[in-house]
Amino acid sequence: MLRRHSFSVAVIVSTASLNPGQFAHAQQPLALAQVLDRNASAMEGRARLDSLRSVVILRTRTSLFSLKLPHFVLVESSDSTGSLAYAEGSNGRQAWEQTRRDSIRRVVTGRPEIALRRVVQWPSTLLPLYRMAEYGHTLELEGTETIDGVAYYRCRLTLSDGFQRWYFVNAESFRIERARDTRELHANDGNTREMETLFSDYREVDGYWFPFTVVERDLRTGERLLGRTMLAIFPNAEVPDSLFGPAAGSTFARVEVFHVLADRSRRAR
Repeated sequence: MLRRHSFSVAVIVSTASLNPGQFAHAQQPLALAQVLDRNASAMEGRARLDSLRSVVILRTRTSLFSLKLPHFVLVESSDSTGSLAYAEGSNGRQAWEQTRRDSIRRVVTGRPEIALRRVVQWPSTLLPLYRMAEYGHTLELEGTETIDGVAYYRCRLTLSDGFQRWYFVNAESFRIERARDTRELHANDGNTREMETLFSDYREVDGYWFPFTVVERDLRTGERLLGRTMLAIFPNAEVPDSLFGPAAGSTFARVEVFHVLADRSRRAR
């Protein structure tokens, strides 16, 4: 059962950080509730967002990323021959992974399990900012910040397990464009970094808005670590709960199904 908590609001505004021209849309910086309202409106409104229960992302010609509320995640990747290259996922009770050397999905614990559990509840893909409290997390507005000439509202998200991540909401579009945290790029890789994730190329799909380009980089060095422009995104795709458990299996046929759907969508446009 989901725990419900009230938002913890901490508004820290330094007048030295404000550029009146950048915040011409308001007499003064907004409060957290106002930022959440405008972010929801920019993403098509709360009624629409509340109806989003799952999303399947066709990342590449051979890779799928599936999310389903409240706690399901599945990553499937095949090689050019259609054989499994790598898969990982969680059904909220167990996390698992499978490589080309494994005949079955293997249950994993520790940092890989924690990382997978967090993925479903990151804002910008499936859950909007205003729903964080429903899942036991705390969102605080720390003030404003200008990065590369762009004004942002800086929000600190503290997950129920204590992990913190900062989200930067564009002060004009009110869409999330950046996130920052300190973590490993891949669980158990042993290299903790200050990371920045960039969200861009927002597109409307079936009445929902998604960032189609996501880039991860080392915040201190600027090194680009990962970058991907999605081929297609399918909101509220039918994905059964059983698909996410360690007893299920991954198959290239599933990737092919979504390629067919993407091709149909492109032809329809």
